[in-house]
Amino acid sequence: MSFVDETGAPATYDPDHPAGMSPVTGSFIAGVLKYLDSILALTAPSDVSYLRLTPHRWSAAYNNLGFRDREASLRICPVTATDPESIAKQYNFEFRAGDAAASPHLALAAIVHAGCQGIEDALPIPSVTEEDLSTLPPAELEARGYARLPQTLAEALERFAANATVTGWFPEGFAEVYLAHKKGELAWLRDMDTAARCAAYGTTY
Repeated sequence: MSFVDETGAPATYDPDHPAGMSPVTGSFIAGVLKYLDSILALTAPSDVSYLRLTPHRWSAAYNNLGFRDREASLRICPVTATDPESIAKQYNFEFRAGDAAASPHLALAAIVHAGCQGIEDALPIPSVTEEDLSTLPPAELEARGYARLPQTLAEALERFAANATVTGWFPEGFAEVYLAHKKGELAWLRDMDTAARCAAYGTTY
């Protein structure tokens, strides 16, 4: 993702702020990180999505922003340019806590709503990680504001249902219907082993 201003000029990059994030970029990313655990049920909506969302799989496991780090939930992407004007045109950030089982419409809606909430609330630019968070003790993770993302779809659905801000972004009744649909899906998969669950999704998708 990247931003442009009303004239079409790049608005994502600002070399005077951490990792080159402009203030609007930082607040948007901070909003996504704040609500990430509660939108994961929309961006990673299958039971087997959570087999991938673990450390050391070039995937997302924590609510962190990384600098060119494929292990982060959001990352500042590499650029090839060297002059400020060209860097600004190339500069963007990537959401990595999702997969192809998601509806692109619901996933994008959740991400954009979360980011815009961060802008509306003027959240500060988040810190950027460059280390392996899975090696840090829980107390240090908590002190720095990092947490393990939901590790099952059932847990992700609970976080979604419990967050009135997130469910309030969607039309009345949507959350209840979505939760009922997904709980039915989990009930159908309940007695299957991992290989069978993967095969079921493979057939469906």
